[in-house]
Amino acid sequence: MTPPPAPAPPPALVVLLLGAAGIACAPLLVRVSELEPTATAFWRVALASPVLAALAWRARHGAEERATAPTQQAHRVATWKLLLPGVFFAGDLGLWHQALRDTTVAHATLLANGAPLVVALGGWLLLGERLSRRFLVALGVALLGAVLLANHAEDQARAPLRGDLFGVGTAFFYGAYLLSVRQLRAAGVGAARLMTIASISSAVLLLSWCLLAGEDLRPQSLEGWGWLLALALVSHVGGQGLIAWALAHLPASYSSLALLAQPVMVGAAGWWLFGERLSGLQLAGAGLVLGAVLSARQHVAVSASALRSAGAPRD
Repeated sequence: MTPPPAPAPPPALVVLLLGAAGIACAPLLVRVSELEPTATAFWRVALASPVLAALAWRARHGAEERATAPTQQAHRVATWKLLLPGVFFAGDLGLWHQALRDTTVAHATLLANGAPLVVALGGWLLLGERLSRRFLVALGVALLGAVLLANHAEDQARAPLRGDLFGVGTAFFYGAYLLSVRQLRAAGVGAARLMTIASISSAVLLLSWCLLAGEDLRPQSLEGWGWLLALALVSHVGGQGLIAWALAHLPASYSSLALLAQPVMVGAAGWWLFGERLSGLQLAGAGLVLGAVLSARQHVAVSASALRSAGAPRD
C-alpha cells in the first residue's frame, strides 16, 4: 500500500516572518530580565539547548526522519563548520549588548541593521547568489526605512565611538551567522541539529564572557527565571529555529532583508505594551521596510529553482 504523501511545507517566507516575530520579542524580554545583558544572553542559549537537543533527537529517530533522512553529504560536514554558527551568534549577542551600553539605542539598532549588506555581499561572493537590480533597489529602500525607524531622541551615549564600533561588529557577526546557517542547511544539515550545536557553542563562549566580566548569573526570583525561559523558548527555539528552517528554502540575501521587518515588529510591540509611540518618520520607515520586503519577493522566485537543484533539505 502506497503511503500518503507528506504534507507540503508552509511557505518559507511565512515561516521566516514568524521567526522574525519570535526574535522581535527578545529586546522586550531582555528589558524585563533581572540579569545583565550578557548573562541574559547566556541563559537564552543555555536553556534552549536541551529543548533543541530533544527536537534534534526526535527528527533523527522519529517518524518524520524516515521520510526525510539526513543526506550523506550532511554527515560529511566537518565538526568545526557546525560550531561556526554558534561562534558567530555569541559574537553577535555579546557585541550587540555592549553596543547598547556604550552608544544610543538608535545608533546600535541602525548599525546592527547593516547585516543585510554583509549577507548580500557574502551570498554573492561565497554562495553564488545572483542579486537582481530590483533586489538591490529594495535593499536600499529597506535600509533607508531602518534609518527612519532608528530616528528618535535618545539619552547621551557614554562612549559613542566604541559603541558604534560594537554596532558595526554586530552587523558583521549576525551576517556571518546567517551565511553559515544558510550554507550548512544547503549541505543537508537539519535545522534542529544545527541549532543545538550552535546553541551549545554559543553558551560556552557567553559563559566565559560573563565570568570574565563578573556578571551575576542567578536571577533573584522565580519570575526572573520565567522571563529567561520565555526568552529561550520564544526568541531562540521559536524565532531562530524557524529562521534556520527557512534559510534552506530562501536565498540568504533575501532572508536578511526580510528580517528587517523585526524592528517594525519591535516598534509595534513597544507601542502596544509600553506606550512608546512612533513618530511620523518612524511610521514612514516601517512602511518602506515592509514595502521593500514585498517588492523583493520576485528575487525569491528567481532563486527557487537554484535552491531546489542544490538539494536543499525539506525538514
